Amino acid sequence: IYCTDDPASNGRISSAELAYIEANVPKKSEGKQEQQQQHSARWSSIFTSLPVLTSLVTKCCCGFGYYLLQTKMPAYLATIHAVPIFSNGLFNSLTTVAHGLCALLAAPLANAIIRRLRLRVIHVRKAFQTVAMLGPAACFALIPVLGHAENTAAVIGLLVGVMLLYGLYTGGEWSTIAEYAPHSAGVIFGFSSILSFSQGVIAPYLIGVLLDASPEGDRLSSWSTIFYLTTGIYTFGAVVFLLGGTDVHQEWDKTEEEKERKIDAGEKEMKKKEDGNLV
Repeated sequence: IYCTDDPASNGRISSAELAYIEANVPKKSEGKQEQQQQHSARWSSIFTSLPVLTSLVTKCCCGFGYYLLQTKMPAYLATIHAVPIFSNGLFNSLTTVAHGLCALLAAPLANAIIRRLRLRVIHVRKAFQTVAMLGPAACFALIPVLGHAENTAAVIGLLVGVMLLYGLYTGGEWSTIAEYAPHSAGVIFGFSSILSFSQGVIAPYLIGVLLDASPEGDRLSSWSTIFYLTTGIYTFGAVVFLLGGTDVHQEWDKTEEEKERKIDAGEKEMKKKEDGNLV
């Protein structure tokens, strides 16, 4: 009902949106061979690229903390804070709403900052991603300090803060893939998301191993280790993105037409400099 093969055949799209898409998205080539000539990035070029590896690592680190909170925090609240699993629905709804609202608003907010303050795109992306990872890292690090039953409200507030701050990722790394590899964004985003989703298996399993290895009656110490581990993972991901994140369109992703335009622009620039030297 709502999906069509292309934007032009969609009866619900506005003329302004259609014009924007047609102006910014390359049209499909009529022949398969011509399409391959236009863009033929090799898999080896993609998965040995520093920006791609940065995205993969960043998404894995983000995914670990996200799935830890989604799958294990009800058990943590039940065992450490005596909040029955069937009674913490409010906590789950608060974290979901906080994350959803922040993720929805972060991307347009980042773009508005870029336009109005005329800041470099990658600087804004790194600022948003840093807060999205170091913010939750700080919250997780504070939880062991407050990890007693009498501080339940403060701990829940920190956990909600984790999801709220994490939502800023849509203005950070999440947006850079379409900037440094617009033609391969689907492949890269899909593969990195698979790695992120895999943390939904890895994180609960690792937490279970750590909890099972803890001495009986000393779960608080084990949970402290888990939170500090998650803090380290988030911090590592933030540092990786600060060092390797970019918004520069990568050579291996460019079409032949885009490469030729770059060569022509370079030749014109050289000619301009030569003419200036002659004068």
